[in-house]
Amino acid sequence: MGSEDKSTINQSVRLDSLTIDDLKSLEQSFLEAANSIAAVRNVLDQVIDTGAPLTKAIGASRAGAAARYALSAMTEDQADVEEALKALCRGLKTGDREEFIRQRLVDCFALEGWASAGVLLCLLRQPGQFVSHAHLADAACVLSESPNVVRVYICQLRSSLKSRGFEDGAIETGRRSYRIVPSAAFGIVNALGVSLRPTRKASMSESQSHSQAAAR
Repeated sequence: MGSEDKSTINQSVRLDSLTIDDLKSLEQSFLEAANSIAAVRNVLDQVIDTGAPLTKAIGASRAGAAARYALSAMTEDQADVEEALKALCRGLKTGDREEFIRQRLVDCFALEGWASAGVLLCLLRQPGQFVSHAHLADAACVLSESPNVVRVYICQLRSSLKSRGFEDGAIETGRRSYRIVPSAAFGIVNALGVSLRPTRKASMSESQSHSQAAAR
């Protein structure tokens, strides 16, 4: 058997041993990489402009620093939310955790069903990041990826969150996508009965001030 055949077999074995959590972690890594690439491309588009004055290039560099800082904070936000959700499900089997979290969301925020809870949980796991309609439709376990279907769930979630005191801008609209702002994500997790580390609340405000200062 050649080395290529052995390599193929080893890869198959490794794939077979992956769990759902492993796949979700891998998907999250891909999303973070995509966001980083998008931020770098945005900076390059501004800097590689032969007609731009030096001040514009300097401004673009500062914007790039702000983007990198924001991405770093975003990764920390995701890690903290995942850590809190795991703490919420401590003692439960892996297969029961998703169901437990969804039910807690339904009960805590009076959501209109399992699908809405799935959409909210999907947004929670990616605070500050835009999530596509297709991804949200999959989280809701609906066959249609139509923007109108996802929009219905988002409207329901906004209404439920507003009734619990969250601001109207808790869920923001993007291009065929939606995202939940980190502060709202932390508030939802806290409402479920799991407190995030106090240092994260401080670092979130620091992230905002750093980003604003770097963008000036």
